[in-house]
Amino acid sequence: MLIDLLDAVAEELNNTQFSQVFTAERAYLPRWKLKDSRTIEAKVCLKGIEQIPADRGRTELGVDVWVALAKHVPGTGASEALKLADQQTKLDALIYLIEEIQQHFRPPRQLAACEAANCVAVEAAPVYDPEQLETKDLFFSLTTLSFIVYQASLD
Repeated sequence: MLIDLLDAVAEELNNTQFSQVFTAERAYLPRWKLKDSRTIEAKVCLKGIEQIPADRGRTELGVDVWVALAKHVPGTGASEALKLADQQTKLDALIYLIEEIQQHFRPPRQLAACEAANCVAVEAAPVYDPEQLETKDLFFSLTTLSFIVYQASLD
């Protein structure tokens, strides 16, 4: 069921038209080697699971899923001012993309490919990692999608 949920989140991201193109894939760690500074890398990872007692006939799972985005964002202008302006334009577009993803999963949200899961919260805090941006020109963001998954009890 957990793998199905992660695959459903990746499928939902891949089948939705956002302002920027990317392909999300399920992964166990939100890490990668960026091959191309023009592309956005997206990974869907399991963050945590919590069993929630429900009633006699079913169990609820609280499942947190990370949507990780990364993009190399080097300054590309001839002068420092041009580099900063170019970088800011690229960063603005990435912040907007995070906003779009959060809006898409805004609760209550049921996934088409995993009807037992309902998104109950969306969070990105912090929105991106400033240290990665400053030291590696890497925009890295983790958005947490929190789901309640209903399943029949195994008793």
